[in-house]
Amino acid sequence: MVKKYFYFLPALLYYSLVFFVSSQSLSFSMPVRVTDKIPHVLEFMVMGALLALGYFHVVPPPARLSIVLTFLTGTLLGALDEFHQKFVAGRVSDPRDAAADAVGVALGIAVYWYWQRKKEKRQAA
Repeated sequence: MVKKYFYFLPALLYYSLVFFVSSQSLSFSMPVRVTDKIPHVLEFMVMGALLALGYFHVVPPPARLSIVLTFLTGTLLGALDEFHQKFVAGRVSDPRDAAADAVGVALGIAVYWYWQRKKEKRQAA
């Protein structure tokens, strides 16, 4: 039983890294034309895939519950990261970043789902 929860370890370690990096003050400013939304999407796409790894191994089928839990957890973690940045010098808390994080989580779930389906087809063949 406890062994299944080790599937959440990669997500926990990854979020620890995200939290550490977002705790650092920024000593540079990005040009106005450059958007930081793409890095947010990519960062939380990884988070979504790692959370899906945990939920899909712990929560019994159907997959809908795993998908919902993954999305809600990942979105909450993105919002917490943005809230945390309010208290870090040189950082800005932006709800649009949290929205980009949620998009990334959804894409991460899709990537994980695709990878799992492909793996199942290979094993069936």
